Amino acid sequence: MLPKERVEVLRRGRIAVFLVMNSRDRCRLLAIAAAGWVGGWIWLTRYFQLDDAYIHLRYAEYLRRYGFLTFDGVHKTGGCSSLLYVGLLSVLLGLAKPALASKVLSVASYLSILVAVWVLGRRDRFRNVLWTGLLIVLMSPMALRWLCDGMETSLTVFVATALGGLAYRLAQDPTRSAARYAALVILGSLTVLLRIELSLLVATASVATWFLAVERQTGTDWQSRSKALLHTAGRESHLAGGGCAALALTLYLTGRLLPDTAVAKSAGGVQIVQAWHVVRAFAASFSFGLGLVGIWLLSLTVLLRTPALRRRHAASLLMASSVFPVMVAATVVRGQYIHGVRYFLWPLAFTIVWNLCMISGAATSEQSFRGWRWPARWRSEPALVASLLVLTAAWAVEGRTVRRITADASGVFLEMRNDHLEALQGKLGVALDIGLISYFSKGEICDLGGLVNGRARAQATFEERERDCSAQSPAFAYLTTDQTRELRGLIDFHSWLVCRQYRLSNVDSRQVHYLLLRPDLAAVCPGPAPLAGRGSGR
Repeated sequence: MLPKERVEVLRRGRIAVFLVMNSRDRCRLLAIAAAGWVGGWIWLTRYFQLDDAYIHLRYAEYLRRYGFLTFDGVHKTGGCSSLLYVGLLSVLLGLAKPALASKVLSVASYLSILVAVWVLGRRDRFRNVLWTGLLIVLMSPMALRWLCDGMETSLTVFVATALGGLAYRLAQDPTRSAARYAALVILGSLTVLLRIELSLLVATASVATWFLAVERQTGTDWQSRSKALLHTAGRESHLAGGGCAALALTLYLTGRLLPDTAVAKSAGGVQIVQAWHVVRAFAASFSFGLGLVGIWLLSLTVLLRTPALRRRHAASLLMASSVFPVMVAATVVRGQYIHGVRYFLWPLAFTIVWNLCMISGAATSEQSFRGWRWPARWRSEPALVASLLVLTAAWAVEGRTVRRITADASGVFLEMRNDHLEALQGKLGVALDIGLISYFSKGEICDLGGLVNGRARAQATFEERERDCSAQSPAFAYLTTDQTRELRGLIDFHSWLVCRQYRLSNVDSRQVHYLLLRPDLAAVCPGPAPLAGRGSGR
């Protein structure tokens, strides 16, 4: 036998051995491989966090120290996007290294997502292969980038995943004890406190649950269903009541519902171009974002093409599926600026889990649904090999991009941690990407983005913020070359010292941020000797 033929026989033999393994051994082998894959990526990206994560860390440290939300230790501000996340971080700061507390919480939430999807799929014995597809998508390199980024993103996705499965099952089990009712009220409250946008999730889950509970009843005429809906809404108001309580608490704590970040990142009017930015955000997330959209569309197609489900559960199905399109529409209407796919992950997670739970229920109760079960031929050896090859090729490209992005961000974290930037503490700086520089320098920051300096600064235009920050005579600046050009007519950077430079990457770009010092403060350039050369005309 020729060497190539021996290799082919050996390869086919290994695949055959895998295919004939019993389901328990196969699951155990796949679980070990998945744990190794996820654990390896978590270790490789252990220092990677988004710039916004450091904003929340600073809020958490000051909340722990002063007892109220503040970015400078003096003024109350609402520049954090998640009240609950800041509160959790303030508690976790006493247990983990301060600079990595947000990373620990983010990774723990991500692992909770995987466990939740595994539990929900296992209840169905993974007869619906879309559960497996969802798990695979959640383990892609880009998923680990967005769900382990130090922000509340993974926690919102976990809550949406749990709420999707829980809301579907609430409609099937009308019994409520006092303790269970109280737990659901608390869940509704915590969901809204996590992000104010999740009030839409609580409302959607509540109404979809009411619709599904009514649809499962025997009466089909409009009058009887309307009465049943009113009765169900009055009885099943736990999540909605908790959400309303959280809205009231948010008003009490901050004096407003929308945080300053939402105001600062809004154009204040309809911006059709934001729809294109949403598409770009999903495309830039590779198999993660596109995979979630694909699973959502496929699950929705399966449900809509099942006559019995389409007739009986159309209202609850459309209500559960509305949350993602509504979020996209709200982005366009408000002209909300998009900085990645993370803003749209939780509505997709909720809708997907709801749809898959409905499919799982239909697989055992609806005769007309049998034709949609996973075809046996798709489990064949050629299909398995082809799927693995496609997945390997896609993740190879995606993994290389994610590794570049996370390696650059990790490098900047380590550099800033070792550069003794606390020499700038108490001094005023100007920046647009304020997270890293504000956390490690402990300086006062005039934020060009308007996120953390109060509602008036958030409502101002970018040009107004530029003039205001320049008029305050900042002592240092943390800016890219393009950003220095924007301020060149207001601040004379030619005489400033280039003290440090930090390189950060995105999917399609790589930028260098320069730490610039005013000439009279050159002596306080933190860390080792400053970089050779002066000026910012580079």
